[in-house]
Amino acid sequence: MQTKLSNYLGINGIYVNRDEQSVKYIMQLKGLQLPEDFIKFYQWFDGTEDLDDFAGFFFYPLNELESANSKLRNADNPELNNVILFLDYLINCWWYGVRIVNECKYEILIVASENEYKVITDSLNDFIDLYLNDNNVLYDYSP
Repeated sequence: MQTKLSNYLGINGIYVNRDEQSVKYIMQLKGLQLPEDFIKFYQWFDGTEDLDDFAGFFFYPLNELESANSKLRNADNPELNNVILFLDYLINCWWYGVRIVNECKYEILIVASENEYKVITDSLNDFIDLYLNDNNVLYDYSP
């Protein structure tokens, strides 16, 4: 995943060398929790440089991660309380977030609004493949 994403984004990606404790510390300060493979992801990657990549996607840096309810101001959907947004499409048209289901499982969702969202995968690797292949599932938030 790392090599494919780095090759795709090139100089538009922000590449870092953090240890696991640094990522966990930042998440603790923000009151957020990430799955283990996201922690590994943010050890070497810290978002995209500009507002978006070549197709309108913007990966948030670690310090800009926030809950869906926080981003969707005035949203009060308990289903979105534990969704952490990590990717934006076309400057707030919609977002992609991760929701921890239990200690061993999480879901990645497309979130269009407080009431429009759906699960698209349960794997960061699969999500990155969908992203790299510009898969249509990334653009469909209908139920």
